[in-house]
Amino acid sequence: LRAAAAGADMELADIAMTRVYLSDPADLGVYEAVRETFIDEDLPAFECVIVHGPGPVAESLVQIDAIGMK
Repeated sequence: LRAAAAGADMELADIAMTRVYLSDPADLGVYEAVRETFIDEDLPAFECVIVHGPGPVAESLVQIDAIGMK
């Protein structure tokens, strides 16, 4: 996510909203802990969607969409 933001000349602090797709609802706590580790300022708006096979690869466990603004 940091690399994607940098590619748009942004930082993690510029992220306004994230949507995470998880295959297992039990992973939400892990995602939240990681998110709070890397985004230490105001957390962006957040939506979680539980789906089977969330990523472009069949074995994917998570996919994250983010919207940033400056």
